[in-house]
Amino acid sequence: MDKFMQQMREAFANEALWKEFQTGIWDTIYSTVAATLVACVLGIILGNVSPWFKQTLSAGVTPSIIVVGFALGCGMSIQQLFQGGLSGILLGVICVAWSGLFCILADKFILKRPGYAGAALSSAAGNCVATPAAVAVAAPAFEPYVESATAQCAAAVIVTVLLVPLVTTWAAKKWGTAAEWEAKKAAKAGHT
Repeated sequence: MDKFMQQMREAFANEALWKEFQTGIWDTIYSTVAATLVACVLGIILGNVSPWFKQTLSAGVTPSIIVVGFALGCGMSIQQLFQGGLSGILLGVICVAWSGLFCILADKFILKRPGYAGAALSSAAGNCVATPAAVAVAAPAFEPYVESATAQCAAAVIVTVLLVPLVTTWAAKKWGTAAEWEAKKAAKAGHT
């Protein structure tokens, strides 16, 4: 981490700009990580301590995915795709290809699963559209780039929304679904 911070310091020739960037970014990161970890740890504890909580809260996963998907869709337009231009579209394609590669490999070789779940994870999350504005709040020197970066992120989200289902379907057809994967594992275990 120190090497990264040194490289960032060298990238910012102006010491005042560097201090502004460093303070704003770290404050944002700490509060976001703390909020995420507290919610996740609380969910883990409640889910493991109480079967009632596990059953009750697990039932909310599918509806929450539907609501989030609907909210993302309502906030998108094809116009954003054109505003993001070729660079935004390319950003979306690179996101699916690059993160898809690593997520599929992790799913197949670390988790020993078929790979389609890794493919499903290879999208640019809708909240990435807010990232340029958040960076500009932390470091106002980036304010001039917010509009174009936001348009590029919005285009990337739209591209990944279109590509990820196709990549996931391809992965499921190529390597099988969870049921087929479990059947293959059972058949292998029976032959050894």
